Amino acid sequence: MKHENLLRSWKEIAAYLGCDRRTCLRWEKKLGLPVHRIEGGAKSSVFADKEELDRWLMERSARDGAGRSGPGLIPITRKKSIFSFRRWTLSKLTLFHLGVWAVIIIIFFALTNKPGGQTPHDFKIDGSVLSVINGSGKTLWRFDTGLKNLVGDAAYHSRFQHKNRSEDENALFPQIAFEDLNGDGKKECLFSTQTNDEFREGELFCLDHKGRRLWRFKSGRALTFGSQLYASDYRILGFEVVDFDKDDNLEIAVISYHKPDWPSQLVVLEADGRTRGEFWNSGQMSDLAFVDLNGDGREELVTCGVNNEYGKGFVAVFNPAVINGCSPQIDERYRCQDLNPGSEKLYILLPRTEIDLAEHPVESASACFVLESRELSFRMFLSGLYYEFDFPFFAKRVRPSHQFELKYMRAAQEGKVHGPLNEAYYRNLMTGILYWDGETKVWSLRHAMSNKW
Repeated sequence: MKHENLLRSWKEIAAYLGCDRRTCLRWEKKLGLPVHRIEGGAKSSVFADKEELDRWLMERSARDGAGRSGPGLIPITRKKSIFSFRRWTLSKLTLFHLGVWAVIIIIFFALTNKPGGQTPHDFKIDGSVLSVINGSGKTLWRFDTGLKNLVGDAAYHSRFQHKNRSEDENALFPQIAFEDLNGDGKKECLFSTQTNDEFREGELFCLDHKGRRLWRFKSGRALTFGSQLYASDYRILGFEVVDFDKDDNLEIAVISYHKPDWPSQLVVLEADGRTRGEFWNSGQMSDLAFVDLNGDGREELVTCGVNNEYGKGFVAVFNPAVINGCSPQIDERYRCQDLNPGSEKLYILLPRTEIDLAEHPVESASACFVLESRELSFRMFLSGLYYEFDFPFFAKRVRPSHQFELKYMRAAQEGKVHGPLNEAYYRNLMTGILYWDGETKVWSLRHAMSNKW
């Protein structure tokens, strides 16, 4: 062998042939590639002669029908071009297939992520089955509740996604909503079971983007107030979805009430369905709101309704991260034997008027409105009066409604009320607001909030 024709390793041999080491080994084994080893040396101690390799390539090319003769033809160049062509062809085919798959993937994501793709948009109720629909009207998934008498589409669509107001301004909480609870970019479905006969309901389901059940919340439980045991038959009034602690995971506040009686239950659930806290009221709860009352960047939870012991509308304020216990009661019949005193920052009773006292034994604060500068207004169900508060929850004004003015005028004509309906009348009502002192366990006309906020 001539020194300049000597190739001393698999690397040099592979580079000369225009292939890789593994191909050279395969050719040696199957096609007799002319390589030599030093006797007694390691397997890697190989060498080859360029002229022998050229002759081998020419023979293989002629045998395969791929060779051609001609003056000045350099065999290795032709053979390298043949192998290069094969590699180029394979690369072209690979790139072609990759391109096809890339187009398919792009089309798939374009179809599934366009409006009306996999995002829930609407729903249908068919017997016991909830069907969730995308923006194009295609059914994404179905969930069978097992309840044959679910209320129909119209009832659920009137309580869909957001809290609304009825004609008399009462709160209409959602009973079905699509929300991304855990921030993963996919919307879960919250669905509260509501039936025509109010039987076997009171459950809140959380379903993932494919309709699989993630968790279930059963409202209410059996509790004893005084000597009376109230069974675990509860109905969900509705729920509110918020992120009051700003951790990008939504919380769910649920109001439920015992049927056909009282008490009522306020529960705050984590995004994964765990109960963060619950509060029980000896009477109905009608509305709730989240608002930063003192401007510290943290929202308080405000709820309102009726307290049956006193027959008056109530307002309660909580730190939503610390909710527990029961409403403040003096009469043993309205105290819960199974619960501790509540964790509310504030619990107040709103005064009654001659108008609503003549209509019903109890009056309720039926709606809560968040005004500018974090002020709050509470509407009374029977009278239609509005009690407005500023921070730290001192009464600011009592505002009449046309409903109340009309009722008062009629009562005056019938001789049931006396005196003019003027500013002094409304200021006098404000003096009847009672605040619960959790330390002394008494009701007072004024409250000390320095240790609560």
